[in-house]
Amino acid sequence: MFHRTTVSGCDSVVTLWLVVNPSYHPQVEVAIQDNELPYTWGDTTFQVGTESGSYVFYRTTVNGCDSVVTLSLVVYPSYYLLERDTICDNELPYIWRDTIFQIGTVSDSYEFHRTTVNGSDSVVTLLLGVNPTYNLVERDTICDSQLPYAWRDTIFQIGTVSDSYVFHRMTVNGCDSVVTLSLVVNPTYNLMERDTICDGELPYIWRDTLFQLGTVSDSYVFHRTTVNGCDSIVTLSLVVHPTYNLMERDTICDSELPYTWRDTLFQAGTLSDSYMFHRTTVNGCDSVTTFSLVVHPTYLLTEMDTICDSELPYMWRDTLFQTGTVSDSYVFHRTTINGCDSIVTLSLEVNPTYTVPVTQTICEGDSIDFFGVFIHEAGEYTNTTQTIKGCDSTIILTLVVDTISFGEESAVACDSFFWHGVT
Repeated sequence: MFHRTTVSGCDSVVTLWLVVNPSYHPQVEVAIQDNELPYTWGDTTFQVGTESGSYVFYRTTVNGCDSVVTLSLVVYPSYYLLERDTICDNELPYIWRDTIFQIGTVSDSYEFHRTTVNGSDSVVTLLLGVNPTYNLVERDTICDSQLPYAWRDTIFQIGTVSDSYVFHRMTVNGCDSVVTLSLVVNPTYNLMERDTICDGELPYIWRDTLFQLGTVSDSYVFHRTTVNGCDSIVTLSLVVHPTYNLMERDTICDSELPYTWRDTLFQAGTLSDSYMFHRTTVNGCDSVTTFSLVVHPTYLLTEMDTICDSELPYMWRDTLFQTGTVSDSYVFHRTTINGCDSIVTLSLEVNPTYTVPVTQTICEGDSIDFFGVFIHEAGEYTNTTQTIKGCDSTIILTLVVDTISFGEESAVACDSFFWHGVT
């Protein structure tokens, strides 16, 4: 309860009801085997590989108070042990831990399932090597090019011959043995051969070797195996004479025919094409020369065009026909884009256009039909039509309208009277 004074100077009593909710700090201990992972505790999953330790979790109570939960987790290991041991077969029977390996036991992996003091399953694997004791006869075959030759801890020097060699040895595993080596020493060879071909004969087979396209003259060394399995060297000195596959090009105008290229005459009428010639080189190899000949045409063209004289000046290709040009054949000498002379003749027809003036007089109050339009007032009227050649022509009508006059005259005469030209 608190006594206070208000801003107005009055005593006041304030009572505070305070509720203090607890927050928690529990300690939890859990023990598991590592083969129980993944392991879920509360809303947390501990994955494979989790180790023993204290894990702290922050939580909120139903009253909104922070709490800390500490989990002391013990993860007991299960073991996968691998042990090795090596014995000679004359040491059997052989005791390992609580197991006796009997005579006849061979090298192998032996697996034992055990339980640890914490109750975890464990596997112990024994890799047991049972090494024999030997009274061996071995055979080996070498080529004399392999001498000096090391066999185990013995070096056979150059000049060693085929024979049986006896050795008393301790094996690498410590077991007594006798090894007899029956050694065969076979000879090796070094041969030289020669051959000449044209590259047009490629691909080319020599013995068991295929020389592909593109093979060049060279010495080719082959390592071969004799019937006794010895490496021998055969060197082939191969000469590859070239054959030629040549491509030549030329361009002419058909007016240059007949045309001579090397020893060949191309006659008039020859067309653009690739011409193939087979020849023999000084080394007797066939060669092919392909001559790509382009024969550009020369032209003798005649073109026709029709215009109206009102279209003059008139541009045709690169020529401007001026006003006053008349119908005629015009000859032009030109060079094509390929450089060949050509003649183009233009037959040009120039059709006239007409302007026809017409004057007509009517009386006042009358009218005239001028191409479908009735006109009655004096003036100049124009109508444009086309000729049978399709050229515009103009008719200009000048219309005159005469006025009607009314008057009165008096005269007295006997017999006849001449009046305004009338008797």
